[in-house]
Amino acid sequence: MIQLTDSDFQTAAQGHPVRLTDPSGQAEFFLVSAAHLERLNARGPVVAEVEAGYHILAGVSPDDWEDISNYEVNGDHASATR
Repeated sequence: MIQLTDSDFQTAAQGHPVRLTDPSGQAEFFLVSAAHLERLNARGPVVAEVEAGYHILAGVSPDDWEDISNYEVNGDHASATR
């Protein structure tokens, strides 16, 4: 059985995920409060997946973004105009 430390419990209670690894080290899980999970589920799976990737985008500098004006939309996809 996995036991939470007081710090882990406080982290989850504040709405932040807690990473847990099973004793064999074969799988990892995230523990979130029921209220946080219900908010994510209410937004739908797509929003939850996008929000889960925010930490990746946090390290990207706006200087690294491409200018969207270089693209035009043709049908259902975008293509470069350069």
